[in-house]
Amino acid sequence: MKTLSVEQQIAELRPLVGFAPDLQKWILGTAAVCIIAAVLFWHPWPLMIGVFLGIAGLGEKRSGPNIVQAVLAYDCGTETHGEVSIAVDSSDTVSRYYATVREQGHPEWDYEFIPVSWKPANGIFPALIWRHDIGKHPVLTAVEDGILITRSDPKQPQ
Repeated sequence: MKTLSVEQQIAELRPLVGFAPDLQKWILGTAAVCIIAAVLFWHPWPLMIGVFLGIAGLGEKRSGPNIVQAVLAYDCGTETHGEVSIAVDSSDTVSRYYATVREQGHPEWDYEFIPVSWKPANGIFPALIWRHDIGKHPVLTAVEDGILITRSDPKQPQ
């Protein structure tokens, strides 16, 4: 897989900014339509699609707004330098990706992320970090190979 630059990865997300804040509503609405179609046509395919979309919609509550925040922070914010530890959990059928962001003068932040157009590896990497407000959690982190956008709200480690 050819690695895209940070700018190219952000450019891939820009078309989503218009409807990303309502992404969960769109997914859940489509799931409801599929389930209604399954009942009306008495066919299992729309039901299976509807159940899948319903589960995905419930699980992705923060993804859409986080994409918007990341693109806005990239456009308006100033990046800072730090490092990120990436952990890949491949114990299930689908890999899950976790990051711990560290930078001087800020607390550590842990979050799960979904890679966009790149394949993360385990390790510690130099990173550029964007946030909306000083002291707030990072909304976008970039390493040499790609960007990390939080899947849910980051948490400070205990």
